[in-house]
Amino acid sequence: MSALDAAAEVLGRLAKRDAVTGMSVKILIERMEKAGLWKSAGGKTPDATLYSAIIREIKIRRSESRFRRVSPGKFTLAVDANKKGYSKKTESKR
Repeated sequence: MSALDAAAEVLGRLAKRDAVTGMSVKILIERMEKAGLWKSAGGKTPDATLYSAIIREIKIRRSESRFRRVSPGKFTLAVDANKKGYSKKTESKR
């Protein structure tokens, strides 16, 4: 599973109150590893890499992005990410 897919999975599990405030990338990485969804390849800054990937998806996909930035450094799932049924087919259209 890619880091972006794992991040979307973790954010999808958030309680409603937590989804409003979002989650920092550092905590996202901790939860992704704890849940066994993703493991860092040993890089020095996996949080910076994930942050960059999320920002890139938001910028490129705009309304189709799975993520939404709620404050500096914090992200949540886009409101309709679950309704749209984001899939690998959509991801490969880059």
